[in-house]
Order: sequence, then structure tokens, then C-alpha cells
Amino acid sequence: MAGTPTTREAFYTRKPIGRRIELTDRDHTVLMQLALRRFLRKSQLLSYVGGSEQMLAWRLKKMFDYKLISRPRRQIAVLADEPSPDGVYALTMTGARIVASRHGWDLERFAHLGKNERVGAEFILHAVGMADVTLSFALGAPSAGLTGLREQRDLIPDFPLETQKRRNPFLWQTRRVPYDDRFHDINLVPDWVLSLITPKDERYNLLLEFDRTLTIRPHVSHFRRNTNAWKLSAYTHGFRTDVHSRDFGFQRMRVAFITTTPLRVAKLADLARDITHDSLPGLFLFTDIQKVRTQGVYAPIWTTSRGDTVALL
Repeated sequence: MAGTPTTREAFYTRKPIGRRIELTDRDHTVLMQLALRRFLRKSQLLSYVGGSEQMLAWRLKKMFDYKLISRPRRQIAVLADEPSPDGVYALTMTGARIVASRHGWDLERFAHLGKNERVGAEFILHAVGMADVTLSFALGAPSAGLTGLREQRDLIPDFPLETQKRRNPFLWQTRRVPYDDRFHDINLVPDWVLSLITPKDERYNLLLEFDRTLTIRPHVSHFRRNTNAWKLSAYTHGFRTDVHSRDFGFQRMRVAFITTTPLRVAKLADLARDITHDSLPGLFLFTDIQKVRTQGVYAPIWTTSRGDTVALL
């Protein structure tokens, strides 16, 4: 690891800038994707912008020197878990101003950028792992026969007006969720929301969760600290009480969990079957991140709560 660029001090040191930088369309795509995804590896950015890897590396260095993007130091800890010598990048407020000006966005949506240098390695791992998933959805859509793919902010104009006015329109709010003879109020925000659109104008709405937690089986006294049981219960109860149609305007939806290993997939499927009492076999889908990276999200890599292997479409 000592020999990779991302572990050397020079990788995090900006050089004095010269003349004014002229941004290209590829540069603007880089800034936009970092605005949407928060943390991305160079290899992920290359998948979005295309072209020469060497040229991208040079442009990333230029934008880093001009303080349009950053190289969070906490990625050094990330490399110990998932080697990534190509580096992890994030947007700065200077870069955010360019994105906001170009696309008419409110700068308030970038308030989190000040925390980018302080977030832990686990947060960065979660973000770049989720980016692998969303990248697979975006790049694989044409070959899957889809005519459209709408993500996150593009969905908000279709939400009910009251949802659009919320501070976070993607909040999944559930009340009196039953668990072990008790009731819980649970609010959560999916890691990502998207809609797949077919040539027949059918929409497949997905709420995505990237699971990197350690606990699989719920324990009654620790329910609130068990992320998986907490989320599965909230989504199950919310679906049964029509949260998806009331708050998001979705006529149909699924919740797709991406986790770390096939064993964890099987355990999550078992947990979902227990929580739903085996009554909603199509609501949840599970797969592991390696299958996403090697086969793509549109392949038959998904497992239902009953253990069946299916494709998304």
C-alpha cells in the first residue's frame, strides 16, 4: 500500500495554480456526478465521462489544484479495506457554486460538503459502493431495453405537492410499526431512489439500500439498533399502509438491498421472510455487490425473500 499514489502526502497537496482554468464538458460532468454521488473513485468517474484515463487524471489534478474538487484524506483508511489506488474524489464548495450556477440549484443543498474531510472511512466506503450500484443502473439501462431512468432529484417534480415541500422529500415515514407486541415510529431515508421506464411507459420504482452493517438477526431488546430489522419492518409496514403511493405517488415499488456476500444475502432474505410473515415475497430483493460489479444489476442476480432467483425486469 505504501507505493500507491493515494497513500503519499503529495496526493493530498495542491500545487500553486497558474492561469485560469477553462472547464470542458467532461469537467462539468465530473462536477455534476460528484454533486449527485458525493464520493467517487477515478475509475467510476471515467465510466461516466468516457475518453482517455490519462486525460481524466490530468483534468482531475487540475480541478484539485484549483480547489474545485477534493481528495479526502480518510480514504487512506478505505484503502486498507478496499484497495483503490486510483483515488476517491469529492466536490468542494467552489465546485458546488459552479454546479449550482450552471443548473440553477440552491446552494443550501451542498451544506454537507463542509463535512467531507471529517466523515469516517465507513461512510466513504458506503458512498463509493452505492455509486457502483447506481453506475450499473445508469450504464446498463440501454442494453436492458429501458427508454428512461430517472434518479433522485429528477423524481421530485412527480411527487405529491406536500412531499415536494418537505425538507427531505425522500423521507419514508411510518407510524406504529408493530414488532414484538410493541409499536414503533420509524423515519428513514433510502440510500437511493430511482424509476426504470420501459418502452411501454411502465415504471418500475426502486428504493435502494446498500447494507454494510454487521448485525443480521434481530434481537428484541436491540431492535432500534438493528439497522436491517429496523428498515425491513419500516418498509413492510409502510408498503401495507400505502406510504409509497401517498408520499411518492408510486403505484408499484420494490426495495432492493445490496450487501457484501452471498451468505449475507441469504440471511437478509430469511429475515425479510420472518418480518413479512412470508406474505410479501416480491417486495424485497437482495444481491451482493460483487455480482453487481461483475454481472450488472439487470442480470438475474437478485434473491427474493423466498429464496427465488430473479431479474429486475
